[in-house]
Amino acid sequence: MEMQRQTAYSSEKSSKMMHGMHGGKFPFRPFLFCSCVVKYYQPKTAEEDLLLKWLQHLRTVQHHRFLVLRHCWRVGLYRQGLTHDLSKFSPVEFAAGARYYQGNRSPNEIERREKGYSAAWLHHKGRNRHHLEYWIDYAADGSGMCGMKMPLKYVLEMFCDRVAASKTYRGAAYRDSDPYDYYARSVDHYIIHP
Repeated sequence: MEMQRQTAYSSEKSSKMMHGMHGGKFPFRPFLFCSCVVKYYQPKTAEEDLLLKWLQHLRTVQHHRFLVLRHCWRVGLYRQGLTHDLSKFSPVEFAAGARYYQGNRSPNEIERREKGYSAAWLHHKGRNRHHLEYWIDYAADGSGMCGMKMPLKYVLEMFCDRVAASKTYRGAAYRDSDPYDYYARSVDHYIIHP
């Protein structure tokens, strides 16, 4: 009887790691741990409702980050795919995201409506270079605010982010034109480098 050599990697091991013991019926997703709770649990108190919103927001953020990771890796942005939007786990951003969670749009819009500004958005755009707002500064000629030129890798990440956000918030209704439609609705108030 011939002995088989054990290796650290085998296609059988890899398949079991990705699909578990369910034979591939459940797709591998890093946010799956809270999906069952979010989908089936009915809160009975205000505290339970807050916890459920916290879990729903966590699931949405993780789903979005996973989609961005996939898109970034397709264009060779491995590090940016892994580190995308990590500031969303900071207390100022995560607390607002959980409190104003809606599921079909950004919680920053709701916070902005209620307070007149969004502290989470101000924090987020100041720490993430894939947002064009990060690149707004005073013009060198003293003519006011203007958009600085973004490095190509951040423009690509911004595109991946917009596609993933459209997929996350639109769900089954997503169309390939959604990211462009969002841009077209917003471009008139953007301060962007020519």
